[in-house]
Amino acid sequence: LHVIVPFTFYLFLLLIHLLILFLLLLFLLLILLLILFLLLLLLLLLLLLLLLFLLLLLLLLLLLLLLLLLLLLLLLILLPFAQENEVVVSQQRQKDRLSILSVYPEIRVPYDQHAEEAARRLEEFRGLSKLVERTLGVSSSAITTRGIRFQEGSPTVDSDTFLRSLLPDSRRQAESRRFLVTCLSLKTGLRASVEDANGAWQTDNVGCFFIFLVCVYCVCKPPIVEECG
Repeated sequence: LHVIVPFTFYLFLLLIHLLILFLLLLFLLLILLLILFLLLLLLLLLLLLLLLFLLLLLLLLLLLLLLLLLLLLLLLILLPFAQENEVVVSQQRQKDRLSILSVYPEIRVPYDQHAEEAARRLEEFRGLSKLVERTLGVSSSAITTRGIRFQEGSPTVDSDTFLRSLLPDSRRQAESRRFLVTCLSLKTGLRASVEDANGAWQTDNVGCFFIFLVCVYCVCKPPIVEECG
């Protein structure tokens, strides 16, 4: 009996130690599981942060795209104004080059001529002889810088009077009308019987002038219309 009692006691102590060891292992296992759970939570948080970052990046890209669209819209809106301003600047430059042109029913156009253009204007004036020959049968030799001589020995007819004779209906139909024309409206191609500041008359390319003004505001004779066209 004396021998059996210590053995049972030692066995009991061994069982207690094993139980304590098992509890310690179980506790360690729980701690490991808790650590793994925390790591999983941390990983999920990182994934959420990454998703938020991607969403913010996508939002920034959308904002940039919207800003680019707004800028494009502003450019499309402001482009006509820029073109209009360019036209205004061009018109102002044209006004600096040509003074205001007042077109009267008798085809009188006040115009500031430049001295260097006198020779060219004289050549274009002489080119009017072809029109005279085809319309009135007047010889080209009868045309001078001062006027037109219809017959040999007859007095010279003033160029202004001759030009008006080509348009007999202009004064009757537009007696009270006065037209204002700028060089821009005629694409700087105004050609007519013009008068400088000193009152001297010169004749330019009449055909182009008739196309824009005379054939519009009066009834031209068929030969004149043919020459104008």
